[in-house]
Parts: sequence; structure tokens; C-alpha cells
Amino acid sequence: MLKRILLPLDTSPYSEAAMEYAINIAKEHNATIYGMTIMDIPDIEDLINAIPIGGFYWAEKLKGSKIKDAKIKLNEVSRKFAHKMGDKNVNFTMEEIQGLPSSKIIENSKFYDLIIIGLKTYFEFETSDTKENSLDELLNHSITPVLAVPKTYREIKNILIAYDGSFAASRALQRFTHLATKKDYSFILLTSSTKIDKASSNQIKIVSYLESYGIKNIKTIITDKNINQVIKNDYMDWADLVVIGAHSKNKFEEFFVGSLTKELININKKPLFIGF
Repeated sequence: MLKRILLPLDTSPYSEAAMEYAINIAKEHNATIYGMTIMDIPDIEDLINAIPIGGFYWAEKLKGSKIKDAKIKLNEVSRKFAHKMGDKNVNFTMEEIQGLPSSKIIENSKFYDLIIIGLKTYFEFETSDTKENSLDELLNHSITPVLAVPKTYREIKNILIAYDGSFAASRALQRFTHLATKKDYSFILLTSSTKIDKASSNQIKIVSYLESYGIKNIKTIITDKNINQVIKNDYMDWADLVVIGAHSKNKFEEFFVGSLTKELININKKPLFIGF
């Protein structure tokens, strides 16, 4: 069951796509979307503090200008969000906060069932023209599952589950299954392993688990090839969503899971459901 969706909003197309995904998920679950804009005062102040001594007057004017400009842009983001939610008849609230974006998202995320955010984020739009690492920070510290999305919305029909037997991958599978209200998705369960018997045994258990939730259309695949390459070459065009775990206490698995997650984020092509 899912009731609370956290939707951090910035000024980018990624944020607009995240809104579309949030609307569809909220409708499926009768959930509330909690929109959040973040005024990045700390980074604005850091930028101003870098101005040489003697430029205090101009520094204060620049600070005021940037804060004013940020407020205008964030107010427009909030307005578009509220209009879209009302138009789609979705329950929502809106909060405007100040602080470091990644820290504020992590701090608030503990009280939500799902975070939906762009694969690239631009919360620091007043101090940088490039993407920042809010998603990376979130994946390093969040306990709440994350749906990270590209800048274009695409209806979800085909779902790829990347499973390596780790606790992180198992938690991602469980979290996603609990949220999957539709039962007519097409699934591919992909495992990369040289231990075929163990991988096959795990897949049989996973299929049984999914079927207990009414999910039937599941194709299982085991490969001994590098899973990063297999997903990139064979499944990225097919998949509308990739389910993947992040972080493991086992150092080898952490490298495996972490490297795959990072690579799929860098490819920036398909939504990723990332569990912990």
C-alpha cells in the first residue's frame, strides 16, 4: 500500500516528467502527492561570500537579486504543480522550504512511501547551470524507495527486474511488488550469475512470490555475462522501467549493484525503481 509520495520539484523537464509519473501512481493507489520546492539559500550565500572584500554592497544586491529571482521561478513551479494536480483530480499538498536540496530531501524522505525525482536534478539553478548530485546523495542515505525518471514520460508496460540475490535487490523487489497494483505488466526477471543452480532456485522463488500477488506474465533469464552490458545491449529499448537494488553490506555486491545503478543513471534513458 502506498499513501504518501514525495515529489521534490525543480525548474527542469525532469521534474515535469516526475509529476506525470507521480500522478499516475497516485491515482492507482488513491495516494497524496506532497510537492516540495527548495530555496537553496546556502549555495546562494556561498556564491556571494566568494566575492572579494570591498564588494559587500554589490554582493548584497546580487544576493537579493538571486533570492528574488529564485522565488519567482519556484512560485511558478508551485503554480504549475497545483494546476496540474487540480486538473487531474489528485490529492496533493505543497511545501516551500529553504536549505541544501539534498539534505532537505533526505531529511523529509523518512516519512514517505516513495520519492519520485529526476535522473538529473537542477535544484541549484541560481548558482549553477549544470546538474547537481542530489540523486546521488539521496541514494547514499535514503531508506525510502526512489523512482528516478528521465525527462520524458512513458507509460509503463514492460518491467525489467535486475536481480543478483543480494538483500538490496530482494528489498527492491518486495517494495515494488507491494506498489504494483496493475497485474498486466510484462516482466523479465534477469539474473547474472555463474552459479546457474542457485540462480535458477532464486528465480523459481521470485516467480512464486510475484504470482502470490497476482502477477503472472514473467519471463526468466539467467546469463553468465556482465549484467551491465546485457541490460544496455538487449533490454534498454524493451523496458519501460528497471527495478534494481542499491547498496549492500557485502563489498563485492556493493560494487556490482552500485556500478549497475550508476551506469543506468548515467544512461539516463529509462525510469529506475531503486530499493534499499
